[in-house]
Amino acid sequence: MIPKKETLEIFCSKGDTSLRRFIFELYNGDDPVVLAGSETIEFQQSNGAVHSCSIEDGKVILNAYEDMTSVPGIFRSRLKITETDGGVIHSAVFTLKIEEAA
Repeated sequence: MIPKKETLEIFCSKGDTSLRRFIFELYNGDDPVVLAGSETIEFQQSNGAVHSCSIEDGKVILNAYEDMTSVPGIFRSRLKITETDGGVIHSAVFTLKIEEAA
């Protein structure tokens, strides 16, 4: 959750959709961030793609969508977490690398 000098990289292939699933475990430093399940989680990508995520067992689940993976390249991404009381926090930025399909 805390921005650092190193950026997390996640990978997928061009055209991946719902069979590609990303599972995020959130940490504040070394401490796990416990999600109650009442939060709203939104994935935001620098190409304009925005998608809702689900929460399962305290982890954030994101399925790949066509607009996320239609163009190969490197995209800055982050998670937006909104609490039920309206409080908002964003994760550290991570990189989604989409490789050309073989």
